[in-house]
Amino acid sequence: MPTHTCPPHTHSHTPELIRAEVEELKSDFNRRIKEVLFNSLFSAYYVAFLPLCFVKSTQYYDMRWSCEHLIMVWINAFVMLMSQLLPPSYCDLLHRSAAHLGRWQKLEHVAPCAHFCTLPEGVLVRHSRCLYKAVGPSNVALPSDVSHARFYVSICTFVS
Repeated sequence: MPTHTCPPHTHSHTPELIRAEVEELKSDFNRRIKEVLFNSLFSAYYVAFLPLCFVKSTQYYDMRWSCEHLIMVWINAFVMLMSQLLPPSYCDLLHRSAAHLGRWQKLEHVAPCAHFCTLPEGVLVRHSRCLYKAVGPSNVALPSDVSHARFYVSICTFVS
């Protein structure tokens, strides 16, 4: 059984360290979600589906009730595992990291770009021939990195 400890949040203002922390948190979050999905389906399979396979042909069982039972077991296992593996402290850690990472919004005009500094909200930068606007309160995300944008959006909407 793996241990699930929240990685410490670094209060760094260095873009490289913030990006490294976000990468670690993304992989940890994905691992936890996969574990929740797999274990909830695993529980539903062994608790509700597999016993139906061993019902004798002379016995009668209600198929509708059995399907409802399967769904309820899966939902309950899913909710319990989510509350176990994604506690509020972990969600807060993800939210703080996403806020430090920031997000960029693609625009149509062209302006100069800075790659290795923390930029405040509303700054316009040019990256890979595209113009981006800083959306978060502080921004160190790479404008063209889709995974950074997805992390920011999913965490900020998930936690809020």
